[in-house]
Amino acid sequence: VIGIMAYRFGKMGEQSRETYSLLLELPNAKGILKNSDVQLAGARIGYVADKPRISANVSSVVVELKINSTVKLPRETTFQVGSSGLLGDVFVEVANRAG
Repeated sequence: VIGIMAYRFGKMGEQSRETYSLLLELPNAKGILKNSDVQLAGARIGYVADKPRISANVSSVVVELKINSTVKLPRETTFQVGSSGLLGDVFVEVANRAG
């Protein structure tokens, strides 16, 4: 129980850092939840701000990301949904960082 509480409080502390928002449109956001990690080369650089929602044209899903302000991603950056660990934790991965 103490380990779980320490993990949760640690994540809450990370979310209080300065961030900027990105809206990501994906064809499929299966497994992405609010507070899922956003990772670049295996390092956590942000989190999913809210649960995914259907886009206005109903052909994709929109996911709001909060990225640490110290990480600058160019507009051409691409993302993908990844999974890791024994339990298959799902996260958003920076797939191709242009520039």
